Amino acid sequence: MDNKLPDEKDLLLPVEMRVIPEHYRVYYMTKLNNFFASVQAASDLWRYFQLLDKNFLSAFDDLGIATDVNRMFPLALFFNAHAKIRVSIELAFSRCMEEARSVLRDALEAAVYAYYMVSDPQLQKIWLSKDDGPAEANAFRQAFEKEKKDRLFKGLPELYIQWGRLCETGAHATPQAIASRFHVNESDKDINYRLNYTGVEDRAWEPEVFTMLLTVSLLEKLVYERYKDRLQLDVALGNNRELAERLKETLRRRIIAKYNIVPPSAP
Repeated sequence: MDNKLPDEKDLLLPVEMRVIPEHYRVYYMTKLNNFFASVQAASDLWRYFQLLDKNFLSAFDDLGIATDVNRMFPLALFFNAHAKIRVSIELAFSRCMEEARSVLRDALEAAVYAYYMVSDPQLQKIWLSKDDGPAEANAFRQAFEKEKKDRLFKGLPELYIQWGRLCETGAHATPQAIASRFHVNESDKDINYRLNYTGVEDRAWEPEVFTMLLTVSLLEKLVYERYKDRLQLDVALGNNRELAERLKETLRRRIIAKYNIVPPSAP
């Protein structure tokens, strides 16, 4: 993004100018500027997220009246996942990518837990009893943490891959999580260390955000699949899901062509 910021009066409300101190203001303004610039420059990418977001809300509205007690608590976890998705994508459009990936990882895990528990009330009991004692904590580890790929993520290979990727590039303190934002400038006299708190070039940013939104679309699909008996009756939701799917494929083709992305080699 352009390092030149608009005037403070263009970005900040009077109350923000009063309460945000000078040392924090540049960071705050940079995030705002990045967000507005990203939404405008990648309007279809933002529109795709808004379609997915609307799908979540429509599903939650349809499921607002409980009809099955065994599916109520998992729905609360899906609510939680959606709240985190919103924060994650807002961070991504503000170009805070490591933080965005970290929060999306949390959302993914919450959604997968919900998907895992919907049809098994015993799993819900284990999850809710985790902090009741050593035996309950061990039962939680066995049910939710041991052999995650074959239990928690059974039948969800794409989400398992993305979960691992988001752990390594955002949630955990690994070289991959900070390498792209950490800079070392050397001169004859000294070495200067710097961390970019926000900002990434378009070539890296747009494909990355699209990849994140593909993950969000998979999470939206989890909600639909688990509550399909009710949600398939919502014609407007079905139409909006089809619209999101068409836009997704349009964006995929456009981004591949725009950045000349080469398909991965076959195993």
